[in-house]
Amino acid sequence: MEKTRRPDFAKLARLKAQLLIETNRKTSNLLEGEARSIYRGRSMDFDELREYVYGDNVRDIDWKSSSRAGKTLVRTYMAHKKNNVLFVCDAGKKMQADLSSGEDKTGLAMITAGALMYLVDQHGDDYALICQQGKSYAYQGFSSGIQHFETLLSEYQRNVEKESSHSLNEMLQYVTDRIHRQMIIFVITDIDGIANLNRRVLKELSAHADVMFIDLDDAYLFRNAFDIETGKYEEILTGNNNAFLEEEYQARLAILRQAEHEMKKYRMSLQIVRKEGELIPDLVQLLEKHRNAN
Repeated sequence: MEKTRRPDFAKLARLKAQLLIETNRKTSNLLEGEARSIYRGRSMDFDELREYVYGDNVRDIDWKSSSRAGKTLVRTYMAHKKNNVLFVCDAGKKMQADLSSGEDKTGLAMITAGALMYLVDQHGDDYALICQQGKSYAYQGFSSGIQHFETLLSEYQRNVEKESSHSLNEMLQYVTDRIHRQMIIFVITDIDGIANLNRRVLKELSAHADVMFIDLDDAYLFRNAFDIETGKYEEILTGNNNAFLEEEYQARLAILRQAEHEMKKYRMSLQIVRKEGELIPDLVQLLEKHRNAN
């Protein structure tokens, strides 16, 4: 079974506006910590005055301040530096399933990616996408702008529910082997992807990337069993058994706690998203959590 969806750009535009409002309400810019660096050069953002040293550009001399101080002072600037933001988006038949809220998993994956891409594009950064594609990977390189946004989201839409021979862990290894640049990485996955993360891969990623994981919370097996082959819910004898549900819940909790323990070693962050109505506060929480941790 293969569903055909077109990204709902109108909905994504509304989510973009909501996300920007929420992030502005919390802080001036949640990506700002990674987006600025100080170096000698020309910029619109004045940083401070310091004494002239050989090699400084004479155009940076502040003559009025130098006259008052009795020594030659130059202006230094805080220069904007574009981020490189990579979206690593999990795919496969498992994405045809539902969430713990009963909502569509593919839909939330698409909306999550779209909302974050909008935020990153608004910030003026370059961003790229990689997801599984059969026996290989679909990769769209770093750029920006609305056309680039639509290209990336459409690429993910084409591949999100197709079966792949590669795991999320293998895709992350591919990223560490092939994409050698400083990056912010958003990983959109599920409990299966989180459970199978490799410590060595996390360590290698941390050498050149700030990494944030988003776990799309799957439907519980012992509440509603969804058969992705038939596209239907199956009745099982143990369904809605509180003891089995609690055991499944505790098993997931253990996986997430272990993953967070490993991620903290490498200054990575994890956030669970259960439904579309909670997406914006969940993303704000993820960004704040990562900023505070670093």
